[in-house]
Amino acid sequence: MAEQEQALSDEILADARRRADRIGQRAERDAAKVKNDAEKQAAAERDRILADARQRASHEAEVMQGRIQQELGALQQQARDGMLRRVRSEAEDRLAHLARTDEYHDCLKRLALLAILDMAGKDFELTLRPQDRERWGDELPGEVEALVKQQCGREVRVRLGEENSEADGGLLVTGAGGHELADQTFAARFHRLWDQMRGRIASLLAAVRATEQ
Repeated sequence: MAEQEQALSDEILADARRRADRIGQRAERDAAKVKNDAEKQAAAERDRILADARQRASHEAEVMQGRIQQELGALQQQARDGMLRRVRSEAEDRLAHLARTDEYHDCLKRLALLAILDMAGKDFELTLRPQDRERWGDELPGEVEALVKQQCGREVRVRLGEENSEADGGLLVTGAGGHELADQTFAARFHRLWDQMRGRIASLLAAVRATEQ
């Protein structure tokens, strides 16, 4: 009887050990699965975090590049504007200087000629600055008549107007009974030419920058 009880006890213990082993193995498998799943989740989270970081970094780099381009464009615009201001100032200074030289007399005649060539009629009137009227008012109309005839064989009558010009240089030419007016003052001519000059200067600056890159 004792032997049977011992055998039954051993069988129960062996069965318990087998069950314990199975439970342990299952627990190990479950633990391994949990660990593997956790590692996969951690790797996926790490990849997601890295992807988000890369995306943010890429976006910030694009934003920074845009700001750099914007600031560079602003600096280039400032440089162009500064250059244009200097060129304009130098041109205006040269025109002011021209009005004080001996060449200015011939310049007035040429300006009057250019105006008359683009106008109809035979009778024209010159409006000069007070100082130009005092120096050349008596002779300039006849000189312009002769120059027009010499250049194109056209007979015109030119007289000095009663009004004075307040411009810094140049003159006004009126024709066709006062219905035509050619503003040949330095300020007006410079204003008409400035857009064209500004475009050329901008093109030159762009060419210079291209060679420096």
